[in-house]
Amino acid sequence: MLEARAAAARIRERNDTSRMHVGTAMPHLLVRPRRERTAQEIAEFEERRERRARHEAAVAAFLDSGVPPIHRAARLDNLDGVREPDREAYALAVEKLRAKLDGRHDAETGRKQPMIVVLTGRRGPGKSYMAAAVAIDNCRRARTSRFVDLETLLLELRATFDGDGKKLAVERRYVLPDLLVIDQAEMSKRTDFADRELQRLLWRRYEQLGATVITTNEKPEVVRARLGPSIVDRMHECGGGFIECPWASLRRRPAAPAGAGGE
Repeated sequence: MLEARAAAARIRERNDTSRMHVGTAMPHLLVRPRRERTAQEIAEFEERRERRARHEAAVAAFLDSGVPPIHRAARLDNLDGVREPDREAYALAVEKLRAKLDGRHDAETGRKQPMIVVLTGRRGPGKSYMAAAVAIDNCRRARTSRFVDLETLLLELRATFDGDGKKLAVERRYVLPDLLVIDQAEMSKRTDFADRELQRLLWRRYEQLGATVITTNEKPEVVRARLGPSIVDRMHECGGGFIECPWASLRRRPAAPAGAGGE
């Protein structure tokens, strides 16, 4: 017993000697007291962390948005390919679209309101491009966006007809984003099913305070019939409505860069 205690004492003595050696020969290995950060340093750290979080949220929103590759560089202020006589009308449509979507968010209270906007016009003035641009801008603000053409949306819903509950999961994918773009509505043939599902989706998004932008070549009266009186009433109630794109097609401009046009 005494031998065990003596051995333990010798081990402790060696450890103490080793620590003294480290402290004498390598003082940088000693644990130094941690300096308290100033209030300014803490504020700067928190700001950097918030910026990083916003950036990561923006990247995640963009990658999940479904914006097609041809429009991923879309910007609302891009006038490439727009003829000089049409630039005023184009700028006015962009201003209206921005005002409706930006105005739905209250910066002071953080509250938002639903919005339904329909971009109408002939083929090629850049309706899809403009809609993609607002979706990308929404992602930059770390808000969720989704971009889909109407026919693809309806095909996804039809694929859930076996009644296994997947329809609600598909609906949630398009109900929950802050902004939903439904592109090329005219490409989907009007049927009772198509009209009913579109109206149901818009109604549910209205309840969730979401913004929806629809692009179509159809005339406003045809769109109103497709949406139904209840949705049209909600569209005007929340300050949405139709934005005409009457200028010439951008696709016919040989100088227009790839991706400058759209439906």
